[in-house]
Amino acid sequence: MRKTYTFDDVLLVPKYSALESRSQVSLQSSLDDEKSLRLPVISSPMDTVTETSMAVAMHSAGGLGVIHRYNTIEEQSALVGESYYAGVDNVAAAVGMTGDYMQRSEHLVKAGASILCVDVAHGDHIMMRDCLFNLKSNFDVHIMAGNVATLDAFERLSDWGADSIRVGIGGGSICSTRIVTGHGIPTLQSVFECSRTSYDTKII
Repeated sequence: MRKTYTFDDVLLVPKYSALESRSQVSLQSSLDDEKSLRLPVISSPMDTVTETSMAVAMHSAGGLGVIHRYNTIEEQSALVGESYYAGVDNVAAAVGMTGDYMQRSEHLVKAGASILCVDVAHGDHIMMRDCLFNLKSNFDVHIMAGNVATLDAFERLSDWGADSIRVGIGGGSICSTRIVTGHGIPTLQSVFECSRTSYDTKII
């Protein structure tokens, strides 16, 4: 049995700083060549977390909110439209990888979504390959996919066309995936392993 690490197992070593103010620190990151974040924080596409108000708040703070998919196509599209017209530059919306995801994606993109997030508990799945192929073939938007926990899975989704990949399974305080299924590794370990990739795909 190998040893893995959680965030609680790791501390950062204090270093000398020549910065005179915290305002001089830049946390800017990017999803792709056109989409940047002043704050590298993305809110979860859960029905109790991200709708229009959170998407707008995350945008104002410099981050990104992913509007959840646990509603009708019309309801989710309305949330996307509200966010777009509220001034959110890059509206992100979640879809599944089966059922109505293509129809849902079409409505979401028409409503203003420029990022589609394939939001499933286990992204390292053959149906994800077909889903990513269909989305990339039909929509000229950023495709975020996940979740995955290993380097092999990360590189598989990269090969299948994902622009960015959500790494970590069951790491949230309210998420019960690891407990219920008995599958997963600590999120820090997942990020560490996936960061060893030679691919340019962004780790989320």
